[in-house]
Amino acid sequence: MTPTRDTILAALSRLTLPDGTALTDRDLIRALSVTDGKVSFVIEAPNAGEAQRLGAVRDAAEALVKGLEGVTGVTVALTAHSGKPAAPAAPGKKRSRLPAVFANPVAATVPEPAPAVPEPAPVMVPETVAAAQE
Repeated sequence: MTPTRDTILAALSRLTLPDGTALTDRDLIRALSVTDGKVSFVIEAPNAGEAQRLGAVRDAAEALVKGLEGVTGVTVALTAHSGKPAAPAAPGKKRSRLPAVFANPVAATVPEPAPAVPEPAPVMVPETVAAAQE
């Protein structure tokens, strides 16, 4: 079964936050993407303190989605708004134009298994061939 956005959200709705509400009820899921079995999304906390408390929820969300049928990889980022305007860039340096989630994510990536490497064929040197024929 190929995972869909709806099946991922339905699974995530079973996760409860420390306050007892469902993860999806608090509208914290952002940028949910499902492509060829690879799932990625962001859990966006309202502030840094809440993000620290959601670390275990991020881990649980990753494990839950990873266990769904058809999911081949999962990336979950946990980010928060600081509530403060961005500090000016140091003289001579440009500020990143990337959103904060891309500039400094706290992400876990599940690596894909390495492809199987075939065993090399044995190399026969002339002396070995002659000895094998005798």
